[in-house]
Amino acid sequence: MASLPLGEDDGHQQTMEKIIFAQEIERRKWASEIHDGIAQLLINIHYRIQTYRITRESEPTRAERDLDEIEGMVAESLAEARRLIDDLRPSILDDIGLIPAIEKYLRRMGNYLSVRLVVDNPIPNIPSPEETAIYRIIQEALTNVQRHAKASRVDVHLFSMGKVLVAEVTDDGQGFDIEAVNAEEDNWGLIGMQERAEVVGGSLDIKSTKGKGTVVHLEIPITLSEAEDE
Repeated sequence: MASLPLGEDDGHQQTMEKIIFAQEIERRKWASEIHDGIAQLLINIHYRIQTYRITRESEPTRAERDLDEIEGMVAESLAEARRLIDDLRPSILDDIGLIPAIEKYLRRMGNYLSVRLVVDNPIPNIPSPEETAIYRIIQEALTNVQRHAKASRVDVHLFSMGKVLVAEVTDDGQGFDIEAVNAEEDNWGLIGMQERAEVVGGSLDIKSTKGKGTVVHLEIPITLSEAEDE
């Protein structure tokens, strides 16, 4: 049987498959976030409570210290839960917009390293799918910097070139071997960034040099309104 040329239905099917794959990556990413964060905190709280029950009669001073530490761990768990909710909640873009949402995320990172946001020119109104993709990719890039780069500084640079929005995340960290990381089967973070960009017709390029940091370069085509296009 002769093969049929790729038509609109086939193209639509490929797009849907990419979207489903990106969603699966997103689920795995958040499952990992919960496992490594709040789940571990709750396990530690459970064990500390068991210790407190054992020592509260025989070693009341130690038990009191344990109780204070348990209280601190509960507060840390609540903060982690709020962080996950805040990161998961796409309505942040509707509530405050793309640039303020990025600024909010950077302020949180400012507790750990020097951060800077540069916006060269006014960013036009961006359709929701593209805006969400831009925010999530920048968010993932910043998360990778915080967790792996051992950087002292990170810059986020946004500007528009006609009907293309460009975003760059640059850090001065330790860098990494891109080919080695891409070969890892569970590299969901970078895979998810790539898939997000492709689903909205964009492109993602990552350059990294060991000892000299990393640059994540994102380009996404955007649809301007008639008023902005004139």
